[in-house]
Amino acid sequence: MKVAIVAPSGVPFVWGGAENIWKGLWLTLNQQENITAELIKLPSPEHDFWAIIQSYQNFAELDLNHFDLVISTKYPAWMIAHPRHILFMQHTLRGLYDTYPTNLTKNINHLAQKLPALYRQLSIKKPNRTHLIEFFAELKRIKELQILSPQDITLPGPLLRAIIHFLDAVALAPGQIFRYTAIAHEVANRKEYFPDGIKPDVLYHPSSLPQAGVIADTQIPPAIFTASRLDTPKRIDLLIKAYCKSGVKTPLRIAGTGPQGTELQKLIPPMLQLPCLGIYPSSN
Repeated sequence: MKVAIVAPSGVPFVWGGAENIWKGLWLTLNQQENITAELIKLPSPEHDFWAIIQSYQNFAELDLNHFDLVISTKYPAWMIAHPRHILFMQHTLRGLYDTYPTNLTKNINHLAQKLPALYRQLSIKKPNRTHLIEFFAELKRIKELQILSPQDITLPGPLLRAIIHFLDAVALAPGQIFRYTAIAHEVANRKEYFPDGIKPDVLYHPSSLPQAGVIADTQIPPAIFTASRLDTPKRIDLLIKAYCKSGVKTPLRIAGTGPQGTELQKLIPPMLQLPCLGIYPSSN
């Protein structure tokens, strides 16, 4: 069986949890008898409104029918059309879903006069792939004519939110997905991630790390441990602040590297430096 793991490649490229999941899947599948797996990635920049939409269109137009099975885990890769498409959900574009700012409107009624064709398309209750050609053509026309104001295309914003919800609804609709799965119960239960009535199976992803040996020393003291890219969206700062206020005596260990590393170290009061709390660099 020929299997394609389909994924976005961030621009600029970074290695994080998603990349580890894809690597683990790729390694594990290729260790199975009669399975050959390939990891297929397309550049998927997210620096502006139009780049995000173009990334969705690129995956929607990608033909992978020479594979027997495709697996996608996150946007916009799940726009791929294939008769045996397994969704292994990591997350949506969260800034337009569960972390969309509460102070921003979700309403796009003010665009009904300005963008009547697009507004009509976005109002379709159950969009499907037959709508995509017209939908992308209208977006191309709007871009070329520079109809939208800078405010219309801010990130995040109600128009991009509506467009991405429309595209995700097309990609993840019943009949498009062969099997719905998620990497964790928390993901499976998030509002709006899956179509109404769909209860995904929860499957824990294989590790990309080499098999660890058995630790014989049972005297190793307990610790609170997390491994993460040290970057603002991971909210490691909240973990450190909560730990420092909690009075918990169990040591906290954080493994990882990233752009927020120096800032996070500064959050640790001198009295909580090793051995109570520490951040340790880790490699992939």
